[in-house]
Amino acid sequence: MKLGVERCAEDEPAARSACSPRCPCSQYFHKDRGGRITAGPLWDYDLSFGTGGYFENHLTEGRQFEQTRQPVANDWFVRLMADPAFARQAEARWQELRRGPLSDERLNSRIDALAAPLGDAARRNFERWPNLTDPVVGFFQTPTADTWEGQVEFMRDWMTRRVAWLDASGWQPGTEPAPERGTGAVPGSGAQRY
Repeated sequence: MKLGVERCAEDEPAARSACSPRCPCSQYFHKDRGGRITAGPLWDYDLSFGTGGYFENHLTEGRQFEQTRQPVANDWFVRLMADPAFARQAEARWQELRRGPLSDERLNSRIDALAAPLGDAARRNFERWPNLTDPVVGFFQTPTADTWEGQVEFMRDWMTRRVAWLDASGWQPGTEPAPERGTGAVPGSGAQRY
């Protein structure tokens, strides 16, 4: 079950992507000759980290694979998480990741390292396309901020709240109350969805 455990523990927590892991259009597997089926690569994060406006992916609470949508995408991870042994392995993998590459310190460090070289390009981008305060860009609903740095801080705050919820959730699907739905507000951000 390593395939599913890693995919569930690595993709579900930090992104809550609207397309992954529950939507088959963004779920890829491959198999080398003589090898095992492998999930990945992880991708399709354009509708993630509180951006997009689809399937309530702006919420930090709740499990991506338990979303209700029509038509029903697939139930691969729902079925896997129904297996207590799998759920324990997914939780153990999550705890391992939180002690390492997904610790708060390392996540914040990574955001800083990735954001630093983009400062000048971001400034030029938003001079050319001044859409930082637009609640909809293209077909994406987006958080708003007066500055690019504000957008980075929104993502940092969203991710911090997301991993904290996953830390507290116990990795037992269906055991906690469902998050508030349909309010349009982005919890804790001061941002409003339209």
